[in-house]
Amino acid sequence: MLVLAPCGSGKTFLLNRLSELKNSSLSIGSKNDTEWLDGDELLKLSNIKNKNYYWYSDTPESKKARALINFTFEEYLNYGHNILYSGNPDLMPKTYALIIPNKEVRWNRLKQREIDGGWCPTQQQFEVEDNAYEKATTRILTIRDELTKQNLELVEKSYYSSC
Repeated sequence: MLVLAPCGSGKTFLLNRLSELKNSSLSIGSKNDTEWLDGDELLKLSNIKNKNYYWYSDTPESKKARALINFTFEEYLNYGHNILYSGNPDLMPKTYALIIPNKEVRWNRLKQREIDGGWCPTQQQFEVEDNAYEKATTRILTIRDELTKQNLELVEKSYYSSC
C-alpha cells in the first residue's frame, strides 16, 4: 500500500522511530508482517534520483523520473511492502491514502530543517504541493492529522478490510 504525506510531515522521523522501537524492523503490525518503507530511502538505495520538483514539472527529465519512481514503487508494492512517501497524488496511481498534518506545522518543520542545513522548498513550491494534496482529498482516503503509528494503523485497517 502506498501512503503519501506532504513534505514536512515527519515521514522519515516516524519510520526511524518505529524502527528503533521494533529492533530495527519497520513492521508495525501490518497484515502478514509487511513493512513500511521510507520511499525516499528506497529510492536512494535503488540509485534513483528523487527531487520534489519532478512531481510538479512537465519536463522530459521529470516525466522520465516519475515513471521510474512509480515503476520501482510498484515492484515493492507487488511484494507486499507498504511505502510512505511525498509525491504528487495525481501522478501516483497506486496511492491508497493521504495523511495531511497541519499546514503551518509542516512549514515550520521545513524551515527548521533549512536552519539545520537540510532541504526546504520555496514558499511557492510548498503551496503547489499543498494544493495538489488538497485537490486529491476529493478522491483519495484522507486523514487530516499528524503522521503517527496510530494513523498508519487506521489506514492499514481500512485497506485490508476493503481487500
